[in-house]
Amino acid sequence: MALKHFPPSGGTLSSYLVGSWNSTKDETTFLLINPTSQDLSFRAVFFDMNGNPLLPCVRDKVPANGARRLTVPAFDYSGEGVVKVVSFIDNEEKQVAPGLVGYKILWKWKWIGSWLFFKETITLSETPLFQIPFEVLTDDSNKELNKIMTACP
Repeated sequence: MALKHFPPSGGTLSSYLVGSWNSTKDETTFLLINPTSQDLSFRAVFFDMNGNPLLPCVRDKVPANGARRLTVPAFDYSGEGVVKVVSFIDNEEKQVAPGLVGYKILWKWKWIGSWLFFKETITLSETPLFQIPFEVLTDDSNKELNKIMTACP
């Protein structure tokens, strides 16, 4: 089977973001930013390294010109894997819409103090999530959107 090439969607915003997470040594947080003037809803699905979806997924909104944080350990995932985020323009999530940008923030706790211990967070790295062309998400032969919608009902 020949590999199908997808043309770029144009611009720098995508309706489909992909990144990796790792909770074996450090903590991973995803920051989703909506730089548009309208609210966007989204679904975020976490997968293990074998491509199996992990529950619960996240269904939420990012307000216009706002942001939303997703912290992987909050979902009790140990190990590493992939996150896929799809944004929608409507509350019914029937029409995918470009608009979200995202970052993966890798951080860890640092314990400070002598007899009283306090936690301080140290950011190790911040990298952008990959913006995948719209056509990969909606292509009928790929069925990627269907896989994400099924994993996050």
